Amino acid sequence: SKRAKQGNPSTRPMFSPGPSRPPFRIPEFKWSYIHQRLLSDVLFSLETDIQVWRSHSTKSVLDFVNSSENAIFVVNTVHLISQLADNLIIACGGLLPLLASATSPN
Repeated sequence: SKRAKQGNPSTRPMFSPGPSRPPFRIPEFKWSYIHQRLLSDVLFSLETDIQVWRSHSTKSVLDFVNSSENAIFVVNTVHLISQLADNLIIACGGLLPLLASATSPN
């Protein structure tokens, strides 16, 4: 009768907690008009600055890039280009499918 009170372990209902969820969820990024406008303005600004460097009469672009006063600008520009390239790769499905597509004879 003690066994009847405790119940048979094989007859007790077992409940599965289901798949565990992450503590938070980052929604998929969607480009809006304002995102596109901001990106366009930033890229246009970079293009304008580099054009000013290219048109300088005595210094080359490398002189401007290697100048200590432009170090933060150059690092931020490289970081921006890296992030944009990463987003483009992710949008294409990842690096392997992108490379496969680029090397495919079709």
